[in-house]
Amino acid sequence: MSRSPRESFRTHANYLRAFAYLASRGNADRSGAFRSLRRRVEASGSLPDGRRADADIATVHNILRNAWGTELLLALGESVIEEDELVRLSNNWSVVQTYYVAYHATQALAVAKGFVRPDSHPKTQRQFTDFWAARPIEIAPWTLAATSGGFANIPASIQIDDGIHAWTACTHLTSWSLCCKALRTTRQDEVDAAFKRKREAKRRARRNAWRQEEDDRLRAGRRPRKEPTFRLPRLTPSEKANVESSVRPYTLIDYLYRLRIRTNYEDATMFTDGPEDDRSSVSVRSDLCLIASTTLFLHELYIAVLVGQERFRQWVDEWVNDNVPALVGGGLVERFDLLCDFCS
Repeated sequence: MSRSPRESFRTHANYLRAFAYLASRGNADRSGAFRSLRRRVEASGSLPDGRRADADIATVHNILRNAWGTELLLALGESVIEEDELVRLSNNWSVVQTYYVAYHATQALAVAKGFVRPDSHPKTQRQFTDFWAARPIEIAPWTLAATSGGFANIPASIQIDDGIHAWTACTHLTSWSLCCKALRTTRQDEVDAAFKRKREAKRRARRNAWRQEEDDRLRAGRRPRKEPTFRLPRLTPSEKANVESSVRPYTLIDYLYRLRIRTNYEDATMFTDGPEDDRSSVSVRSDLCLIASTTLFLHELYIAVLVGQERFRQWVDEWVNDNVPALVGGGLVERFDLLCDFCS
């Protein structure tokens, strides 16, 4: 069932609020979110032991520059775009930029770990899932995943309400359920597409079997038959279960990609016509900026260890000095001191 722009906006604005809440641990400002995230990463025991000798350092550096530049565009928009109509329009692109920050951050970490750079969206999204959701660590929302069996990396103290309404107010408790619902519905889109592909494959197999049988009949000298109409067959319960379990876990990067496709190709009016007031668009933009910057910071902490913390600090110094305009306080500048302290 199609939704109005207002309904779609309200749903996805609330999902973004939930992801931002978990990313910041409820901190009202991004500096607090960064400090909280660094403590969670260090407490998780998941940081690498040291430098990765076989990493392609130059490629890691190039990808990071792309990530920092994309994040800076987000920060510039937040700094200079104030008129409501422009904020609404810019949020269509803020979604794209947020996704690509996660995309570049994932690729940079992959190369820093010694992997070949992923060359497609699906491969990059799978790497993100492998890095964060495949391990039993809790650095939400990045380690959360919707799986065939439910959800991964939920703290024992949290009870997920999978039936939660998407418009439920985001709080400490509801944020987990809202994020999980966003991930589950994102994965369900792929499950539904996989069901359709399986049904098409069954129909193709039946058509091919009929044609093979007809070829055998014709070779035996029998009269030709009219090819029947092959309707799209239903799947058996076991076929459905096999298809559903074959779809990989879905994580934050998959949700951001879903939102990027929606706003660019399917429903460009969601962010322009959907907000009910001026504050709603500004709030969405703030949440997108927070999700982008904390996602990048998470990856930077691991990359810094893998490429060498002294080298990483030099990269940060050079990029900020060469690229960040005066009086712009967003993007990499916001966590400059924290990264330098981590690399000291």
